[in-house]
Amino acid sequence: MFSSKSKCLVVCISLLLLVGLLAAACAPRTDGEPLVLYTAIPASRDEIPRITPEELKAMMDRKEPVVILDCNSEEMYQSQHIPGAVNIVDLGGLEKDPGLSKSTLIVAYCVCDDEATSGDVALQMITDFGYRNIKLLLGGNAKWSDLGYPMEKVE
Repeated sequence: MFSSKSKCLVVCISLLLLVGLLAAACAPRTDGEPLVLYTAIPASRDEIPRITPEELKAMMDRKEPVVILDCNSEEMYQSQHIPGAVNIVDLGGLEKDPGLSKSTLIVAYCVCDDEATSGDVALQMITDFGYRNIKLLLGGNAKWSDLGYPMEKVE
């Protein structure tokens, strides 16, 4: 049905497309940080990459693009949160896609020092809505505060 020349052409084109996709996925971001792209959906929150408060603070100081996602209750968010953070409750929870940028790094945090709540939120965003550039803040806002980094509250 297909000539061997046609089959060879299809295989070559497929390989070129695959190489192109892999090269794009591995290309560094303009800020030097590698884009977090999952080749397989994480099976648990423990498989989601972490970022230290020091790394996040440095990114914020350099004004690098990052979405900081507060996964605490609305009351806790109003009383204290990392500057610039958006609260998951204000985005409608996870009943629907929260509508955040899928190309910008999202750093999710919660009050848990083991990233339990933020890990669950991030895992759902990855599996249900296709987000692929998410990290968890190691130690949550407790570690952030312990380091003396600023917090703000809703007035």
